[in-house]
Amino acid sequence: MTDVYIDKKFNELKIDGERIWLTKREFNLFCYLFENKDHIVSANLLLTEVWGYLSDIESRVISIYISYLRKKLIGNGVKIITHVGLGYQMKVGDL
Repeated sequence: MTDVYIDKKFNELKIDGERIWLTKREFNLFCYLFENKDHIVSANLLLTEVWGYLSDIESRVISIYISYLRKKLIGNGVKIITHVGLGYQMKVGDL
């Protein structure tokens, strides 16, 4: 089982005791996906909830930040799955 510790006051993320260094935006994106884990979250919803605005023109920024997160989460028991045309889904645990 994967242990995820989030401290929103200090923007701190630990997975199985290991500190994962994230930018503020990456941290906010991780938290939103984690809070909605196992559900598919659309790029438009992420833009609204994490970035605070909605624009199809800016939806590419989501895939860029998802890529950043994936690189930082390799081997940590957390995976972000892309559902083409639908959005993103976070899975935690034995993958």
